[in-house]
Amino acid sequence: MKSTLVLSVIGPDRPGIVDDLSSVIIDNGGNWLESRMCNLAGQFAGILQVECPVGRKAGLITALNALEGAGFKIQLASGGNDEDGLGRANIELEITGPDHPGIVHDISHFLAQRNISIADMDSHCEEGAMSGGYVFHSRISASIPNSQSINEVEDALDNLADALNVDITLDDLKGRRTRI
Repeated sequence: MKSTLVLSVIGPDRPGIVDDLSSVIIDNGGNWLESRMCNLAGQFAGILQVECPVGRKAGLITALNALEGAGFKIQLASGGNDEDGLGRANIELEITGPDHPGIVHDISHFLAQRNISIADMDSHCEEGAMSGGYVFHSRISASIPNSQSINEVEDALDNLADALNVDITLDDLKGRRTRI
């Protein structure tokens, strides 16, 4: 029987962090399943999913916690069952427009109010070539309840695009890609 752990890791970035983590995981019977990692303001930040035999879970947790002495801050959580996705349809959104404080909140609040669940979100800002300000970019993988039609979601996104002065592209992952 297998056990799943989800861990977040943060610490000063340096070469070898992923090697250190992967060594501890493999040495303790674990299997690295999925991860997202990046450098944010000179700090390594990562989240990963690890699977291990139930009988080796305690040892793996002890070994991972020992990495805190090497400058890491680690948080562990036991993985739950993944939702099977029944009753939901997957979509992808691309959002680009002028950055402003609160734009991520505006977008996430809009989605939450419509019971749209964010599965994955990447965002960054870059200096606008012509505007002199920053341009916000985001890619979001999400799921919508089957009780909402894609047309309803598209109409609501049109209102969000107008309110935030952003361009939104909606992909229903079934061959329909609409620029809003």
